[in-house]
Order: sequence, then structure tokens, then C-alpha cells
Amino acid sequence: GHYGRGCVSSSRERERERERAAMQRTDVEWIEHYGGCHCGKVSYTFRAPQSVLVVDCDCSVCSMTGFKHVIIGKDAFHLQEGSEEFITEYLFGTRTARHVFRRVCGVKSFYYPRSHPDGISVNLNCVDRARSGLEVAEVQPFNGRNWEQNAASIQQPPSAAVGGEGSSSSL
Repeated sequence: GHYGRGCVSSSRERERERERAAMQRTDVEWIEHYGGCHCGKVSYTFRAPQSVLVVDCDCSVCSMTGFKHVIIGKDAFHLQEGSEEFITEYLFGTRTARHVFRRVCGVKSFYYPRSHPDGISVNLNCVDRARSGLEVAEVQPFNGRNWEQNAASIQQPPSAAVGGEGSSSSL
């Protein structure tokens, strides 16, 4: 009955916590990754472990754009010189998240998330994974269609999910 389902859920949560704790090790090697828009006018580098947590949000914007979140600290992100002039910003709802994209090719390769004001969300789909060997350690589904009710589940600091140095996390 209900008791059994609770145990399974609790067991899964404990397992997830163990996995996350393992990913928090400070001995994780940080490497440089590369990303950008389709036409190449917006490009960036970021430092993160080779293996990262990816959040798959089903909110209207993420669903429509195919955005897969890799959250890093702002200090681990470097927008290449000259890229800023090609970026347009889109705000909606609370106008807190800064959704930025390339004006011409239209690709949203990163943005400034509401859930992590000190972080950057890099779009996994815009990372040159072959160049740096970026791997996905875990994909965490997030119910973004009910963002307000679920935000607390992802509002850990950017360093909480995959290491220390301005690390990867979720939305």
C-alpha cells in the first residue's frame, strides 16, 4: 500500500543524495568547456567538472527552446569579447530571469536564471561536448510548469551539485 511507495520514494531520495554528495567532492578535476550560438557570434567558455548534472525543465520557455540546464557560478563563466553586442534579452513573468539569445540566429545558449541569481545556466545543447569531453552524470527532471511550487527543490547554490569551484547545479 501507501507505506511501501513511501519507502521506495525515500530510498530513491537517499540514493540521489548519496550520488549528489559523491559529486560534491572537491578533488573533482575542473576543465574548460566551450559553447555558443549557432552562427558563432556569441561564444563563451566555462569551467566545470567533466561530468555534470543536467536539469530538464518542462516550463514553457525551456520546452519551446530545448534548453537543458547546466548551472555554473558566474565566476566560472567567461563570455568572449565582442559577444555582448550580438545578444538580445527577453524578460517575462517576474522579469527576474534574464533570457538572452543571439539576435540573428536566435539561439539561447545561456541565460541568467531566476533560481540562481549568482549563477549562469548554460544550455547543454550549445556546448561543444566533443571538444572538452563534457559528460552528463545525471539528468534531473524539473516540473517548471509549476515553478513556484517546485523552485525550492532546485535552489541549492551552484556549487552544491557537482563540485566546489563555482560548480554545476540546476535551474
